[in-house]
Amino acid sequence: MFSGWLARIAPRPDHPMRDIKSAQRILDELPKSDTYKCLQELSAWVESLVQAEGYRLPVRASILKLLDDQGYAIQRKLQQEYLAQNRQAKYREQALWRALVDYWRSLVNGYLYCLDAYAMGARGADALKPLLPLIAARALHAVAAMHKAMLLHYGPVDDSVWHSLSRVWLFIEGRRLETCKVSLYEHSQAPSALQSEFMKCLFLSSSSPDCLLPQQIDLVERLIDDVAEHFVLSHDPDSRSAFVYDLAVPLPPGRLVAGMAVTGRMRFIGPSMASVKLQELSRALDNPSAISAAGYSYIAPAASLRSVLQHLLFYWSMTPPERRWPRLPAFGRLTVLHGFSDVMRSILYSKLSVRPAVLDNRAMLERQKQDLDMFSFVTAETRQLLDGLSASESEQERRAESWLVQNVSLGGYGAILPTVRADWLQIGCLLATRGDDGDWQVGVVRRLQYDAERQTHVGIEILAARMMAVRVKLEGHAHERDNGEEYAILFAATLAGASTCSLLMRAGSFMARRQYRLSELERQYLVEPIQRLEQGEDFEIVEFNVLCSLND
Repeated sequence: MFSGWLARIAPRPDHPMRDIKSAQRILDELPKSDTYKCLQELSAWVESLVQAEGYRLPVRASILKLLDDQGYAIQRKLQQEYLAQNRQAKYREQALWRALVDYWRSLVNGYLYCLDAYAMGARGADALKPLLPLIAARALHAVAAMHKAMLLHYGPVDDSVWHSLSRVWLFIEGRRLETCKVSLYEHSQAPSALQSEFMKCLFLSSSSPDCLLPQQIDLVERLIDDVAEHFVLSHDPDSRSAFVYDLAVPLPPGRLVAGMAVTGRMRFIGPSMASVKLQELSRALDNPSAISAAGYSYIAPAASLRSVLQHLLFYWSMTPPERRWPRLPAFGRLTVLHGFSDVMRSILYSKLSVRPAVLDNRAMLERQKQDLDMFSFVTAETRQLLDGLSASESEQERRAESWLVQNVSLGGYGAILPTVRADWLQIGCLLATRGDDGDWQVGVVRRLQYDAERQTHVGIEILAARMMAVRVKLEGHAHERDNGEEYAILFAATLAGASTCSLLMRAGSFMARRQYRLSELERQYLVEPIQRLEQGEDFEIVEFNVLCSLND
């Protein structure tokens, strides 16, 4: 009776969502047709709920759970919109990203408040005990979702991610909830152990996400969801440990190094059987029915899925990946052009040792004469030069960007961009780069990160040490305008004596089981494609068999 009297005189929260019924009425009025605005309003309600006073802990936690339930489908729609954004809508992309990060951050703060209040014996704490596994699992999920959102934007990943993750996990360990299984949301396929939820975040961080496109990061997360139960965790390093996570410092997990000093706050994790499951999935890619029978469902091309699987198996290997070449600190500037057309033009002009701005009419007439004498027609190469005269050197320089070199290796560069983000920049972009005293080189963006000062760090792989501009024509095909010829870049100094070659071509040029005529200066070769080695937005790299020389 006495406790009932205390409950009646206890202060009620001064908040519109003072109980579940009032919260549900407000949620029913949210603008669900506008997912962006809806998620923003949900974030504001969660933040206000955390700051409000007067709640019994079970009531606060129940309302927070209700808000989370409401927001799940909305954030998923917004995330899919974010992943589908093209580079012409960066302002929208930025707004969507900020809405997602703010939403998950508010939920992290809300769940941490509940866990901390329980630990401190807040009013009604005992009544929350049955919900603790779900509340802790939701907290882990919110941290992992905030972490993923930051990775989709290539960072920086806030220290708060690791601080929050460690706080939640120490709470879970302290109450021996690691093996408790819960269904995170009503639609969840199967209950998941809290330990698995904890390691999902750690393994996403350990997957070298700065080398992946946002869509690939999303695919990695889905793969991790499917194999998370097979990850292993221990308080001491053993033969299965590949990574170490220190609960005492706000840093991501790192590779376990032999001889490392071990502390009581370190946790050791490894992929274990998860890698075996990924290998099985990789082998089953040629048989879609086998993938479906195994319980996997991925809306992704087989080639993309295979590439991501290879990436994960490489970075989760028990043997740490080694760099092919050591990186050395370097200082200087890179002049950078992007896109197939500008890359092709830069290599073409550099190999001709001529700049369009200084190519006078006499020189052009002489070049046309040489073409007519040698080939009986003016080549596409010369016509390209003529067309290029309309784009002055100053225009090309205006399109070029100046990046700061951070390090250099035999395989490429590490560079820093200005603080203003280039809208076109993404993993897999084709670049032409030129150092202060060097020639133009062709590279691809392999790594992308943003630091706390919003500087952009880019890893560039140089595709070949030697190259030359060539002309390629599909055999048996003629185009009215240019006789079907296309420019390409040969990754070699010459084709003489070669049995195979690789070409950088404009996207859409590759046709399987067709022969091509390749013109290298005055020599011509008949070549046949073997496979497409890489494909980007506006380019593809194709390996060819060299069948014969047509000059012999």
